[in-house]
Amino acid sequence: MNKKQYYTLTDVALNLGVHNNTARKLITSGEIKSYKIAGRYRIDAKDLAEYLKNCRVEKSTVLGVEVPE
Repeated sequence: MNKKQYYTLTDVALNLGVHNNTARKLITSGEIKSYKIAGRYRIDAKDLAEYLKNCRVEKSTVLGVEVPE
């Protein structure tokens, strides 16, 4: 049986480069899928990867003008 990798709320915050409170909001709002085990959030590595994939921006625009890379 393969053992899945789970992240804590703090792990998620560190990976995303955001404050713990921001990570908590992403988790409690459902933007990042999670499990609550013994009162603690656990995030499957695949769910965090999916969240990051959905956040990816292909082309940047500012006020309707494409920004060069």
